[in-house]
Amino acid sequence: MHRVASVDCATVADHAAVTFPIGVRLFRFSNDADIEPWRSDRPWSCLLNGCTSVTALDCMGLAELIAVGDEWLADCTGLTALDCKGLAQLAAVGDGWLADCTRLTSLDCTGLAQLATVGDDWLARCPSLAALDFTGLTQLVTVRDHWLSRCTGLVALDCTGLTELNTVGDYWLSECTSLTTLHCTGLTKLTTVGNDWLCRCTSLATLNCTGLAQLATVADYWLAECTNLTALDFTGLTQLAAVGNNWLGSCTSLTTLNCTDLTQLATVGRYWLAECTSLTALDCTGLTQLATVGDNWLWLCTNLTSLDCTGLTHLVTIGDNWLCGCSSLTALDCTGLTQLATVGGSWLLGCTSLTVLNCQGLAHLATVGDKWLFGCTGLTALDCTGLSQLTTAGGKWLACCHSLTALNCAGLTQLTTVGDDWLACCISLTAMDCTGLTQVTTVGDNWLACCTRLMAVDCADLTHDALLGGRTRLPLTHMKFTDSHKRPRDTRR
Repeated sequence: MHRVASVDCATVADHAAVTFPIGVRLFRFSNDADIEPWRSDRPWSCLLNGCTSVTALDCMGLAELIAVGDEWLADCTGLTALDCKGLAQLAAVGDGWLADCTRLTSLDCTGLAQLATVGDDWLARCPSLAALDFTGLTQLVTVRDHWLSRCTGLVALDCTGLTELNTVGDYWLSECTSLTTLHCTGLTKLTTVGNDWLCRCTSLATLNCTGLAQLATVADYWLAECTNLTALDFTGLTQLAAVGNNWLGSCTSLTTLNCTDLTQLATVGRYWLAECTSLTALDCTGLTQLATVGDNWLWLCTNLTSLDCTGLTHLVTIGDNWLCGCSSLTALDCTGLTQLATVGGSWLLGCTSLTVLNCQGLAHLATVGDKWLFGCTGLTALDCTGLSQLTTAGGKWLACCHSLTALNCAGLTQLTTVGDDWLACCISLTAMDCTGLTQVTTVGDNWLACCTRLMAVDCADLTHDALLGGRTRLPLTHMKFTDSHKRPRDTRR
């Protein structure tokens, strides 16, 4: 390998292209505006790539340079600082610029006044970089994937100069484990960010979102596993419409979240706020346009005691495991969920402290998956009068609710199908009044199985076809039928 201690580019300032002998290959440094900057097979790509002895680079003679290809100064493990003064015309840089420069501590961007586009892996995996000031990058519009990813020594980042930045790709600032604070005040035109933005930034304590007034879309794993984050205020995110999976998932220290300004948020993916074990309350009053949430929303938030749903007036669909395992939740008021039509399986499963569920707002709820309210051992009564459009409930609905003594089915006038193990092992239930269940056609196996204290079941409004749908361990002598119904034959073995 050819060793280069320093490079003076002043001698190439008046030339369109100059070749450098580096190792066994020749690389071209070009300022030809007609050359496409993203072609990695161009001879001017890989300029100074892997030159481990390069410690300094003087760019003052490159005043006419417009574009550089891939892997410029990539893997230059001896480079400690780069001053970009002199690169006044540079508009585009390809992939891998300054990637894996493990000793780089300083980058002066003040000369990059025309830089508009940078490719993948810009400054990725530069663990010695502690602070970065983007003042001067006033024309930067697009940066692709892995920008500043795994810069494990980065503590502070000044974004005030990034006033034209519009789009950033995946893994921006992901796994920057020393980053404590990020102020987004300069990012006034940022609209789209890809996957893993700030993911696994385990020291992050402060995120100021006030400048993100145009941010509309963020992909998966935004702020996931930021285990030091205790409070988050989304004030300023007035245009945010969609966020992907694992947003704030496993932020185990998060206690407070301000969603007041998220008035345009319509869609959130899976694992939103899942396993946030320190979160005690969530106020959803600002989420007035939220329509769809994926699986595992608020899953295993074991200290959650309060959820205000009054703002969720446009919410239509929620996936599986909503509020599953929230063992400290004592009450849930659904009066604001007036458009909710579908909820997946395991809704409120294992919420052992839940004593009150107000269903009065669920007038459009039609389908709920398996294990709804399964294992809610503190629930003593459930009033279903608000569930007037419910047609299908999956298996194990209200199974193993050991304290349940009363169930009011009067509102279930559209219910047609219930899966297996409905009310199984409700050992405190003494009577079951099925008045109102006039449309039920199918009940799965083990309905009311192992309800050891059950003494009477009024099936006057049930057709016997519904009872024939599954086997039950309930003694038929405990069932009461109207004269117009025949006693169903015993299907037990």
